[in-house]
Amino acid sequence: MLRLSQILGFAPALLARFPFGSKPENTGEERAPPPPWPVRIRRIAADGLTLAAAAAAAAITFGLVTGDPDRAAPRIVVSFDDSRGHIRPGAAQGIAGAHESELKIDPSFAPFLEPGPYGPLPKISLEGETPAKYFSRPAGPKQGPIVSVVVSGLGLDVEATRAAITQLPPEVTLAFSPYSRALGSLTQIARENGHEYFIEVPLEPFDYPQSDPGPLVLLVDQPQSSNIDRLHRTMGEAVGYIGLLLTGRARFATSEAALTPIAKEAMDRGLIILDDGRAPISKTPRITRQIGTLAGVVDRRLDDRPSADGMALSLIEFERLAIEQGRAIGAMDFYPVAVDRLIRWTDTLSAKGLVLEPVSDQILPPEPPETAATKSENKKSSNESRASERS
Repeated sequence: MLRLSQILGFAPALLARFPFGSKPENTGEERAPPPPWPVRIRRIAADGLTLAAAAAAAAITFGLVTGDPDRAAPRIVVSFDDSRGHIRPGAAQGIAGAHESELKIDPSFAPFLEPGPYGPLPKISLEGETPAKYFSRPAGPKQGPIVSVVVSGLGLDVEATRAAITQLPPEVTLAFSPYSRALGSLTQIARENGHEYFIEVPLEPFDYPQSDPGPLVLLVDQPQSSNIDRLHRTMGEAVGYIGLLLTGRARFATSEAALTPIAKEAMDRGLIILDDGRAPISKTPRITRQIGTLAGVVDRRLDDRPSADGMALSLIEFERLAIEQGRAIGAMDFYPVAVDRLIRWTDTLSAKGLVLEPVSDQILPPEPPETAATKSENKKSSNESRASERS
C-alpha cells in the first residue's frame, strides 16, 4: 500500500501541471508552450482521482497498523439470534470482522460470550466456569504416559483442512489461523468431530518486517491498546476455542512488557495460553505463572526436520520425553503429508503404552470424576442433537 510520503509526492506533480498563476522562472532556456486548457483540466482530474485513491488506501493502512477501528476496513454489525443461535449481519450488538457472512453459534455458548468490537468475545460464565474448561475435550482415564499434539496453521487451505479435521483422532488438538476465510464453518466441523481447538495469535518475529505474519501481528513497540485491539479482532473471528496459541520465533515472547497485557487478557477471559515452542527464550511460562493465567509450552516441535525420516525421529524423541516426564506436548504445522504420518503414529501408541489426550488435559486443573463424566455425556448429547437436526 502507499505510504504517506508517497501520497505527498503527488503534490509537486499537481503543482507542475497546474501552477495556479505562478510565473515560470527565467532560466534562459526555451520552454514549451503550455498545453490547451482542456488537456490541462483532464490531467488535473486524473491526478485528483489518483490522490483520492491514495488517501483512501492510506486510511485503511493506518487503521490496520494502529488498530483504530474507525480508520480501518468496514465493519459488520451483528447480534445473537435467540431462536437459532446464529450471529447475523444487520442487528445491533457488537461488530464482527469475520470473513463469513453468517457465524453459526450453538445457543449453549451464550453464557461464555459477550459482544466485542469485531465479533463475539469469550468470557467467564456467571457461575464461574471458564471457556477453556467448557470447550475442552474431556480426557479419558490415565493408563500410562500422556502425549498431546496440537496441529496449527489450519484453515488457509479450506478443503485440506476439512479432510484433516475428519481424519485426525478427536484427541488431537487443532489450532486455526485467524486469516482463514472459512473459520466459522471449519471450527464448527471441528466441534462436531470432537476436537478442541485454539485460535492462533501471530507475534512479532525477530526479523520483522522482513518476515511479516500479517496485519493481525502483535508488535513489541506498538501501544498496548493497539495490541489488545488486534487481539480482539483475532478473537472475534471465531467462537468455541479453548485459548490462544502464540505462534512464531517471536521477539514478542521475550518482552515482558509486551506479553503481560496479553496474558492478563487471557486470564480475565478464562482462556489458555499455549506457547508454540519456537521462541528461543520465551518469558511466557514465568509471566503466566506470576499472573495466574492457565498456560503451557510445547515441549517438542515435531516438524523441525523437514522430511519423513526427520519427523519419524522427532516422534521417537517425543515418545521418550513423555516417558521420562510422564507427559509431553508436541506441535506441528499443518501439511497433508505430515498429518498422514501423524495419524499412522497415533495408531501405534496403545501398543507402546502411551495415551493420547487433548492438550487441555495437561494444562487445566483436574475435575472430579463425576463432574467430568457428566460434562462428557452432556456434550455428546448436544452433538447428537445437532447432528439429527441437520439430517
